Amino acid sequence: MTYMAGSQVNRCVGRCPKRHSRAAACNEVALSPSQHAGTGHCQRALDVRQLFPGAGSIRESVEHIARHEQVNIPQKIMYNDLVLQKLLATNQYAWATGFPTGDHEEIKLTLSAECRARTGFTAWFPQNKDAKLWVAEERMQFVKQAAKRFGQLLNSPERPYVEASIRAIAAGGGVA
Repeated sequence: MTYMAGSQVNRCVGRCPKRHSRAAACNEVALSPSQHAGTGHCQRALDVRQLFPGAGSIRESVEHIARHEQVNIPQKIMYNDLVLQKLLATNQYAWATGFPTGDHEEIKLTLSAECRARTGFTAWFPQNKDAKLWVAEERMQFVKQAAKRFGQLLNSPERPYVEASIRAIAAGGGVA
């Protein structure tokens, strides 16, 4: 079990709730140490910066994690598909130029459990007709922008709303 608590990352070294053996790697994510409270199998916390030598800050470490996730998972599974690239390009062009297809959607990330979030809780992919979501470097700029906005929200009076959204998402729910 891996969970982040501030700048700390804890790893499960015993049996996790999914019954991995001690030798098996467990990469499950928990929201807080309380999910392991009393189980007696979490080792001493590591600073997240130790996971990425050369990263000078927590922000840089998180960027490394995000890059790893974006390039190794969705890039290989979907963004390398030429049909999807053409569909994304068509959608992007229609959205950016206002081309009246009636079938385009803005590309955005809602930073809450709601599909239509309150003002200030959404990050948008650039509304540029030539922008390419399937290009990892362009997508990473979008991911970094969203992460920066998420950090701002966590350090604002909106924090309780963000925390409630995280709990709703973790519980498998959300607000339509």
